[in-house]
Amino acid sequence: AVLEDGREGLPEASLREALQSLDAAREAEPGNEQIAREAERIRRRLEKLEAARRVPGPMEIAGRISSALRDRGGDCLESLGYIWGQTETSVHIFVPARGLRLNKS
Repeated sequence: AVLEDGREGLPEASLREALQSLDAAREAEPGNEQIAREAERIRRRLEKLEAARRVPGPMEIAGRISSALRDRGGDCLESLGYIWGQTETSVHIFVPARGLRLNKS
């Protein structure tokens, strides 16, 4: 897992093991607030990791494209898999990647 400052933290497998141990401890001591807080903190870290791996759908990707870039164009996303638009000087064609997370360039 990558920490907020970019350093590597505990591996995801270790976080999952720690969460299992804390869940077992919560069952044994349901009133222990320290265990509950720590389990929730680890659960949030794991949710962030899973969210970072999630690949957005084509409609979600298309929703992020500026409307100025889609003006005077068409939405062929459902039928042909792309959206196009044009400005004064350029034609823009947007083809959302499917099933693959790409780094921004």
